[in-house]
Amino acid sequence: MGIRFVHQYFFPDPSSVSQVISQIAFSLADKGEDVSVICSRNRYDQVQGVSLPSTEHVGGVDIYRCWGPSFGRGTIVGRILDMASFCIVSAAHLMVCRRADTFVFLTNPPLFPVFGPLVKRIRGGRFVYILMDIYPDILIRAGAVREGSVAARILRWIARASLRGADTVVVLGEDMRKVAIRSGASPEKVVTIRNWADPEMIHPVPHRVNRFRREWGLDGKFVVEYSGNLGVSHSFEDLLAVAEELADHDEIRFLFIGGGVRYTEVERTVSSKGLGNTVMKPYQDVSDLSHSLSVGDAHYISLRNGFEGLVVPSKAYGIMAAGRPMIYQGDQEGEIAQMIAREQCGIVVAEGDRAGLRDGILRLYRDREMAERMGVLARRALEEKYSASIGLAEYRKVLGSVN
Repeated sequence: MGIRFVHQYFFPDPSSVSQVISQIAFSLADKGEDVSVICSRNRYDQVQGVSLPSTEHVGGVDIYRCWGPSFGRGTIVGRILDMASFCIVSAAHLMVCRRADTFVFLTNPPLFPVFGPLVKRIRGGRFVYILMDIYPDILIRAGAVREGSVAARILRWIARASLRGADTVVVLGEDMRKVAIRSGASPEKVVTIRNWADPEMIHPVPHRVNRFRREWGLDGKFVVEYSGNLGVSHSFEDLLAVAEELADHDEIRFLFIGGGVRYTEVERTVSSKGLGNTVMKPYQDVSDLSHSLSVGDAHYISLRNGFEGLVVPSKAYGIMAAGRPMIYQGDQEGEIAQMIAREQCGIVVAEGDRAGLRDGILRLYRDREMAERMGVLARRALEEKYSASIGLAEYRKVLGSVN
């Protein structure tokens, strides 16, 4: 069974979607499938991939990395040029490389999967579309594209064509399933497979042996951590306001690890307000995830109103694997909020409720036994319901030769 993934970022890139798609590809190859990937030589974290070979065979997967400019994600123009070059080169490669039985597109670059139905018509095979985010809805919600405009109508037509042309559409949750069907996907073609974390790769690391806490001056502190992409769908204003309000609490620290379009904005706010209780760090290597995710005593996750069903914060599963409680700020009826309530592994706060966010942080700070208990429940739920073995088995059913 020939399975080909097309995605801008792949192993060894550390971004969350890259990790998920890499695990799927390696799992399929391990089960004897013929797996290949077309990706970029650049990395999501802006560490440019000049040292990455154009072709490579890793873990049974053939990797073809497309050449392109390396402007990075620091500017909108740079991001667009990098994405455009990848789209052009990867599309050309798809048309001349050996045929695959199944080819898989994801939502990066946004709306590029519209090329899927064309590849299917010309080259044959099955087109599977994995929705990690839903475009152009995200752009419209973020204010980058005006609802009802000519651009919005064109982008919605492209998105609908991609969804209708897919043989299978994979979504991350029930909210996203509803949006996908409303956007044009046939209900019978939509499959829900939630993201996950690998409890063997990510495990709780006690503070006393966590080298990052020592290196970053966080020993003896209660750390509220945000780890991952700082994107347009996330809100940080309330958290930064609470960090400013709690600046006199010497034992409380706020930690941001990651990157994304809002990283610099948050960094500037921290600097301008002189928030000495807030630490900023770039993405850490995937091999260090157990340590980096275990730095925090509690993790913060946010999703702006209107983005439920368009994005599912997959960072929650890594946090659960690290055995840490979560403070989720967003719609209490959303996918992650409902999971937290169901598994009793954190606190849910409405967007804009700064007092509730502050009180939730102080509650976990003052009641360490409760925080630890939530962390234990989080880890248990991950192992039983949201582990990599469960999710990967579902993807093997959808993509593999044995269904």
